[in-house]
Amino acid sequence: MQDLPISQLHLSNELFAALTKAGISTVRQLLQSSYADLLNVEEVSVSSINTLKETVAALQNSFNSEGEVDWLKYTELQNIELLHHPSGDKTSFSVIDEMVETVKEIFKREFIAVFISVKYSSSGR
Repeated sequence: MQDLPISQLHLSNELFAALTKAGISTVRQLLQSSYADLLNVEEVSVSSINTLKETVAALQNSFNSEGEVDWLKYTELQNIELLHHPSGDKTSFSVIDEMVETVKEIFKREFIAVFISVKYSSSGR
């Protein structure tokens, strides 16, 4: 657990950026930081520290019998929504259909981004 990157903890972008800027990139480094150390980090508030305490507690309570993080349990404990259900009554098949469409959209955007970067890099711009 301690060598786990904090990027896997689903922290807010602001909190993640502040910790990273302060040189905290693993759970080990986070656990080694005192309350005072964390309060001295720019953009980290008492509320942020409470969030970090809750996050570490959820992580500690998410280990399975093999000593590995059960990420589904972690997301439940952290109230992280894995799939958005606006109506709340969707069937598994409609959720899967939405996932397929989402993946298609991601691939389309990535293809366009790569195409644009290749086009500009080959044109000498």
